[in-house]
Amino acid sequence: MKKLAILILIILIGIALLSYITYSWNDLSDSSIAISQILAMSMLILSGIYNLLDDYRIMKYLGVLQIALAIFMGYIVYTKLT
Repeated sequence: MKKLAILILIILIGIALLSYITYSWNDLSDSSIAISQILAMSMLILSGIYNLLDDYRIMKYLGVLQIALAIFMGYIVYTKLT
């Protein structure tokens, strides 16, 4: 049940990310780029959690890698905004 809820959230955030990128196609402001990076970061975090809940060892490693990449993206967003 938890995995299904996380999968639905991943899909919804992916749809939100695609629609926001389509909406702000020619907007190169810092806030627009930061919002799209935050949406991508949240999608990576949720897919990392989804993979951590899997039984296979390789999927757990992939989940840790996705969460580490999301933390790195968060650091980039934070340094870009300050």
